[in-house]
Amino acid sequence: MCDIIPTLKIRIKKNRKQNADDNSINKIISPLLQDPGKNADIMFKNKILIYGLTLNAIRSLTLAFSVFYMMAYGLSLEQVGFIKAFQAALIFFLDVPLSYLADKISRRFSVLTAGLCSTIWLFLIAGAHSFASFVFAEFFNSLSLLLFSGTFVAYLLDNRSTSVTIETTLSHYHQYGKIGMALSCLIGSAFATVHSRWTWVVAAAAMLICCLWGIIYLPRDHNATNLVPESNQG
Repeated sequence: MCDIIPTLKIRIKKNRKQNADDNSINKIISPLLQDPGKNADIMFKNKILIYGLTLNAIRSLTLAFSVFYMMAYGLSLEQVGFIKAFQAALIFFLDVPLSYLADKISRRFSVLTAGLCSTIWLFLIAGAHSFASFVFAEFFNSLSLLLFSGTFVAYLLDNRSTSVTIETTLSHYHQYGKIGMALSCLIGSAFATVHSRWTWVVAAAAMLICCLWGIIYLPRDHNATNLVPESNQG
C-alpha cells in the first residue's frame, strides 16, 4: 500500500503536466485551424500586420542570391563572412539601446525608419563595387533589422483589436510571413541573375513605395507620441 501511493502521485503529476502541455499546444495551433475566410478577414483588417508582411516580402526578393551577388562582384568568402560578422556585432551592441528608444519615442517611427534603412541598403548594394561599399551598405541593413525586429511585434500586439487574441495575431504574422518570404524568394530568384543590379534597384524602389505607403497607412502606436504624422487612422 505504501508503494502504491507514491506511484499514484507521480502518475497524477504526469497527467497534470500532460494536460498543461496539451492546452499550450492547443492555444498555439487553434488559430491555424479556424475558418480560412475568417482568418483572412481578421488579417486584412490589421493594417500593421499587412505592412509588416509586405516589408518582409520585399526584403526577401534578394535573399536567395545576396551572397552569390557579393562574390560575383569580387568579394571573397572571407570578406562575405566579415560582413555578416559585422552585422551580428552591430545587432549585439545596438539591440537594447534602439529598442529602448523605440519604446520611449515611438514604435511606429521605428518601424518606418526600418523601412527607410532597408531602402538605403538596397540602393547602396545595387551600386556597390568594392568591399568597403558593401560594408557600408550592410550598416544600413543591420539598422533596418534592429529597428524592425526589436519593435514590430510589440507594435503589432499593442495595437491589435481586443476581439483578436495574442495567439491568433502572432500565428497570422508568422504563418503568412513565412509563406510571403518563401514566395518572394522564389520570384526574386526566377527573374534575377547573380550579376543583375536591376533586381536590387527594383527591390529598393518597392521598399521606398512601401515606406511612403506606411506613413499614410500605419496607425499611431499607443505607447508614445509619433514623430511622423499619421492619417487614415483606424
